[in-house]
Amino acid sequence: MELSSLGRTLVASGHGDRGLMINYPSIASCRTLILESAQGDGLLITAPPDPSARVTRFTFKSVDSSVPVLEILAPESVWAVCPFEGGIPGCGSAMERIKETLPWAKVRHRAMAAQYQVQVGLIDPRGNTAVPANEGFMVLADIARVMGRTIGTANILHVFGYAQGHDRGYPDYTPCSRLGGKPLLRMALESVHQQGQQAVFYLNPRIAERERLSVSLLSSILTDSRGEPFREEYRGREFVVMNPGSEPWIEHILAQAKALAALGADGIQLDQVAGRNALAEPGAPWGGGYLRMIESIQALGLRVWIEGLSDLYPADWFEMTDREPSVSRDGSIHSGHPLGTSAPDLFHLSTPQACCLVPFKKLQNSQKDLRINMIIDINKSKGGLFLYDADYLTTLATYLSQAIHTRSAFLEAPRSRE
Repeated sequence: MELSSLGRTLVASGHGDRGLMINYPSIASCRTLILESAQGDGLLITAPPDPSARVTRFTFKSVDSSVPVLEILAPESVWAVCPFEGGIPGCGSAMERIKETLPWAKVRHRAMAAQYQVQVGLIDPRGNTAVPANEGFMVLADIARVMGRTIGTANILHVFGYAQGHDRGYPDYTPCSRLGGKPLLRMALESVHQQGQQAVFYLNPRIAERERLSVSLLSSILTDSRGEPFREEYRGREFVVMNPGSEPWIEHILAQAKALAALGADGIQLDQVAGRNALAEPGAPWGGGYLRMIESIQALGLRVWIEGLSDLYPADWFEMTDREPSVSRDGSIHSGHPLGTSAPDLFHLSTPQACCLVPFKKLQNSQKDLRINMIIDINKSKGGLFLYDADYLTTLATYLSQAIHTRSAFLEAPRSRE
């Protein structure tokens, strides 16, 4: 059946005292909802991707213990509801049936040759660095050589080395002067390329430190119906949320990307784009600006990767996040997985041709029945930033050797179900 028009209500039957499990990690499409029972049957509720990513609100109410009511508040569009059996595989078949009957935009995907991505933080959040003063950014050349000897060429080096330290200074992404600044970074990236590797850098188009915003960008802060800025707290610091549809903000992010491209960057990570809840009213366009950012950055010759999965944004690869939920005071989910675990099958279900970045730690615990085009992300074994220190190159070589063995075992393992 189909649901069309604004604010329709769907009533779904529960299953005894178990009810329906709500499977809604932040990696899922904001326009797809999967309701699955403990027995593996359920409902797939979805709508074709919206070019402007207008915000949709799902509200659940309970008539009694066996009849949950779902209200969908969204722009005028066609919503398909399809029952399925057999868990996620059955849900995938239901999605294919829906795509055959509704107009469904195909997200463009480019082939990725990389099999591994290596992280390196050159300066920590406090502004400290263990990089020798006489080497600076040139340590990237040493890292690229270790990568070449261990995992071959065409892989990715993800670099954190901005002026204010890791995770500091948004929205300023000037390369750290203590590490040699732009001139030495340009030389280092030339060496990385000579070693047959690629380099990507971090940008956050979603939040900023208000005190670091220029006057021209103050109007780009996202505000609520009362005109008050949306704010988010992260690790004891407060940020303002930026409006992705603001022209000055889009131009600022593109300028940062152009500056990194001029230094030799091969790609950009746009953080918190698909992995965070949209702070906007139902019907408001949210993702049109992000879509333009991605396509404009790709037009510079750069590749783009984002945290989370989207069936709207044409990123070159998607990060498979795995974290605890972050819930605001008003109860809205900003990020993470409400059920406490990730659902890797949803990656394949939403965009089967997508390339996914899988954390090394997560790969070791992943389901053996999943087959995706993947890049293994090499970071610290317990998560967190892989900071450069005196033992970095030795530790990296060990991690890469372990990753090769784990990847081989993962791909050769028999499928647990068809």
